Amino acid sequence: MIRKRFIISVLLLAAAETLCAQRVVLSDYAANKSGDDWAGAFAAAFAEGDFVYVPEGEYRCSEVRVPGGKTIAGAGNATRFQPLGKVLFCVEGVVEEERLLAEDMADFSRTMRLVSADGLLPGDDLLLIGQRNSMMREDCGPEWTLGRTYKKTCPFGEFLTVETVEGCIVTTTTATLFPFYYKDASRETIPEEYPIKRRHTTVQRLRMVKDSHLRNFTVVNTADCTGAISFRYAEQCSARNIRVEIPVVADNYCPFSINWSKYVSCLGCSTMFDEELAALLKPIAAEGFKAYSRYNLFCIFASFGCGFEQCESDFSTHAFNITAGRVGHIPCVGCYVRNCRASNAVWAGVIVQQACCNSLLEGNKVSGSVQGVVSGGRNTVIRNNEVYCDLPFETNYYYAHAKRGGTSGVGLFEGYAGGSVIENNVITGARTGILIIDGYEQNNIFIEGDIVIRGNRTHECLNGFFLYKNKYNRDLNRLNILLEENSFIRDSGTTARIGGHDSSSYGIRLFPRTCGVTLRGNAVSGCKYGMFVSSPAEEIVVEGMSFRIQLTEFHVNATSIHKLGFSLKTIRLSMLKLRKKSGDGNK
Repeated sequence: MIRKRFIISVLLLAAAETLCAQRVVLSDYAANKSGDDWAGAFAAAFAEGDFVYVPEGEYRCSEVRVPGGKTIAGAGNATRFQPLGKVLFCVEGVVEEERLLAEDMADFSRTMRLVSADGLLPGDDLLLIGQRNSMMREDCGPEWTLGRTYKKTCPFGEFLTVETVEGCIVTTTTATLFPFYYKDASRETIPEEYPIKRRHTTVQRLRMVKDSHLRNFTVVNTADCTGAISFRYAEQCSARNIRVEIPVVADNYCPFSINWSKYVSCLGCSTMFDEELAALLKPIAAEGFKAYSRYNLFCIFASFGCGFEQCESDFSTHAFNITAGRVGHIPCVGCYVRNCRASNAVWAGVIVQQACCNSLLEGNKVSGSVQGVVSGGRNTVIRNNEVYCDLPFETNYYYAHAKRGGTSGVGLFEGYAGGSVIENNVITGARTGILIIDGYEQNNIFIEGDIVIRGNRTHECLNGFFLYKNKYNRDLNRLNILLEENSFIRDSGTTARIGGHDSSSYGIRLFPRTCGVTLRGNAVSGCKYGMFVSSPAEEIVVEGMSFRIQLTEFHVNATSIHKLGFSLKTIRLSMLKLRKKSGDGNK
């Protein structure tokens, strides 16, 4: 009875919401079409109703700009749109002119003094963009550097709301998340070759589109269309249960994009490539870095608290991408990819790029992708994901070079993913299950970490866990990495045949010059090397490890034994113990 009453209440609330939203039907406005183009009919419908229902049928449509407070709802897959322009539905607000600070802001402050606050009112949305590049360690220090990509400028920035205005002094409802908002760039050290040098911190009023929603329809892509749904300067908006079919595609295609927005979500959306088209595009997209962003299908740029949930992608360069985006964009903060599915991504199923922080990648399932779920952003949580990789161990191209770990299940990359947590993920079949890896550039190295890797399970990976350092990372930087209660399991043999040679398997593999790693309560089964630490290494702590292996159980280079805190006698006793566990005391 309680459940029945609850269902009736939900239905009544939904009915009340629809009635209050002034429901209209798009087909009633067919007289406002321009030929076969329904964009004019939408404009007329918005003028009379907040909830526009689109019945079953085929609709050709140029760009539709969706105002705030409007909902477009179709009848499911039977409501089908074909874009006539570059973007089909555009949910976009307006950003006003820049205002300058009259003096430096105190760090983590709610107060700013502007040169002019004319026209600003309580409740106004503001976009604050600083003069400091978050990618410059020289200026930001280790705590606040968000990345080191060469020649990329990502200034600190965030969204605020006005609480009070008194003359030129504006107080906001919350304090700033980032420090370093100074009135000018006189203290910055950005090299001349960087593409943008911001001279001032600026404040802009935003006329954000709020409470707009798109749901329950299909978009059939055209060759000229670069996006089905675009949110920009939007807040509390959503796309739900929208399917995009892709028989043809333009370069740099992104059907679902969220830009400069707050609390925008895509739920239950999907993309479906034509199989022959995907087979044709895949080798082209894998040619090199120039194709890295060509078909990133679900993207979040320079936004706060936005995300994708229960969405699906069957082919992409990256399926789900959280990124600061283009030069001059601000960081993404607090964004998420949750319970999504990605298959056959050329680069990564789910990725967070540098200059992003506090991201959540949880409960996703990735298959057939060269990288599964990876992050280059600070304070990322990678939790409860399942990654299955059926690509051969020979796979060897940019971001998946074999010597750097090859295909990978979950991982952190390019040096500035400190403060992150990798826990309770399951990875099968990748060359490296869990990977921490420096980038290709001199600045993209792990100098500090504070990383926790706990409760994960890898199966049939050549490397269970691999920490790779590039040629520039020669110092013994203390990383503070905890590797705890993980299982690294291999049942198919201690070696794998790759390129005509037998390659050894490793449970845990640490590169030379590794420092500050604690290995606690991990279990390794079936690998040739349970643990492999190359010299020199320092502060490697091993506690409560269990190994079930057949050949070389435990390798520590002799020159690093004293640095690891073991005596030779202790290691010999450990080896004897391990041999007894393996069931062969003669090896």
